Amino acid sequence: MPDPTDPTHPASGDTPSTLAAKEPYQLGLAIAEGCRQGRDIAMVEAHFHPDAESIEATGERPLVKGKRAIVAKARGWFLENEVHSVDIEGPFTHGDDRFALVFHYRASLKATGEQYEFREVAVYEVVDGLVVRERFFYDA
Repeated sequence: MPDPTDPTHPASGDTPSTLAAKEPYQLGLAIAEGCRQGRDIAMVEAHFHPDAESIEATGERPLVKGKRAIVAKARGWFLENEVHSVDIEGPFTHGDDRFALVFHYRASLKATGEQYEFREVAVYEVVDGLVVRERFFYDA
């Protein structure tokens, strides 16, 4: 049985509109925590719409469509890179349908051992509790 003291439970006094506004925040918390634990692919599988899009600022494939293709893209990245640590800030919400996370990665290329760092901002668009689009922005 749902806990009525939970602030997301309707009995807590929230209206449907305030519950909807919390949805991206709760989703952002779940994705951030999963990524901190190295479960990035599981987060895509659990929280992305089957027809979601992933848009990179640069690269060979700036637009990837479909959850399966996004999972394949992520698997490819993790096959080529070893993550030593990741710090994640956020979520930062925008209305009732978007949130952003800021990632700071320390990683190395598996082929060469070369270490590098990068920061990226990921903006997620949400419909019916699932991510329908992620868009990445990078520091120079």
